[in-house]
Amino acid sequence: MTLSTAAMITFFYSLGEHGLQTALLYYLKAQFGYSKDEFANLMLIAGAAGMISQLTVMPIFAPIVGEEMLLIVGLLGGCTHVFLYGIAWSYWVPYFAAAFIILSAFVHPSVSHILLTFSLSLPSKKFKRNLMILSTSVDKDQCVKKCWIK
Repeated sequence: MTLSTAAMITFFYSLGEHGLQTALLYYLKAQFGYSKDEFANLMLIAGAAGMISQLTVMPIFAPIVGEEMLLIVGLLGGCTHVFLYGIAWSYWVPYFAAAFIILSAFVHPSVSHILLTFSLSLPSKKFKRNLMILSTSVDKDQCVKKCWIK
C-alpha cells in the first residue's frame, strides 16, 4: 500500500464516519422518534463494542491475517454498518447495525500500523515526523498547518 492510498482511505473513511454521526441523530429522530437518551445509548453501545474489539479481537487476528486484510474487513464492516442504518425498517435495526462497529474499529489502527511500517523504511527524519503527525492527528486541518506549511 502506498502513502497516497493510505491517505485517501483515511480521509474518505473519516469523512464518511463523521458525516454519519452528524446525520444519524436527525435520521433516527425523524424515522423512529428516537430521543437523545436512545441516541446516547446507541453511541455507548457502539463505543464499547469498538473498544472491546480493539482490545480483544484485533490482537488475535492481526498476526494471523495481517494488517491489510484487517483494513479490508474493517472497511467492509463500516460499509455494512452504514448500509444497515440507511435501510433500517424497525427501531431495533440501528442497535443491530451498531454491532458492526466491532469490525469497523479495525480501520484506524490498521492504517496507523501500515503507515508506521512504511515510515520506518524512509530515510528522512522530517518526513517520518510529518507522517506520524498526520497519522495520529485528530484534527487534520491543524495537522496540515503544523506539518507542511512550515
